[in-house]
Amino acid sequence: MPARITEAALRARILEQAEARQLAQLAAEGTVTAVGLLAIRKTHRIEPGLAVGLARHLDRIETAVALLPLWHASEFESVFNDWNPNRCRPDAADPPAMPGELFDALLNASSCRSPGF
Repeated sequence: MPARITEAALRARILEQAEARQLAQLAAEGTVTAVGLLAIRKTHRIEPGLAVGLARHLDRIETAVALLPLWHASEFESVFNDWNPNRCRPDAADPPAMPGELFDALLNASSCRSPGF
């Protein structure tokens, strides 16, 4: 008799095999949670797009902010860029405002890691 796989185990396998863009999209759709990050971290480097997807849900902003220490300072700009993927299209609608908690954490983290001028 084949072993039964639980929903959590199946979800973990799917997340482990997804590509970075897919993970960001799944996070934006609300599929990826803090628990899912454990499975993702086993096989993937956590990308800024994933944090953006998480931060689009108010109950996951804290999780997105907790990912900032995983990146080099040069990657913080990617979070701003990924927040508004249509920034180069003049006819695009304005994106929702970036949550203040994420914005402040990005500014704080980037100022702490930038060389003084």
